Amino acid sequence: MYEVTALVNSMLGLLVFPQQRYINSIPETPIEELARQGWPVPKVVGNFRQVPNLRQLVRHLRNAISHFNVEFFADDSGQIAGLTVWNVDPRSDRTTWKARLSVSDLDAIAHRFIALILREPQL
Repeated sequence: MYEVTALVNSMLGLLVFPQQRYINSIPETPIEELARQGWPVPKVVGNFRQVPNLRQLVRHLRNAISHFNVEFFADDSGQIAGLTVWNVDPRSDRTTWKARLSVSDLDAIAHRFIALILREPQL
């Protein structure tokens, strides 16, 4: 449980601060290409559309985590297995995107985004 808490807290620093300043520098790599490169793709819940690219994935994850639109779910043994994240339009209070990620998927996204930041000096 503590590892998951640390991972989610790390995502705040990893996604929120760079996204605020460098959002336009994050590549618009299509989500299909990210999947081919081994990036985990969040599983969209309901009738929401999948994000089209990396920039939008980072934006959606950033919004969900920074506004604590996060709900953890457990496996059969009661251990945290993953999280559901969602975005809400503040004007209408309507959910605009919702997806599920396993803990290992969130960890892989974090590591891949870190590697991207280290390769791209403008991020």
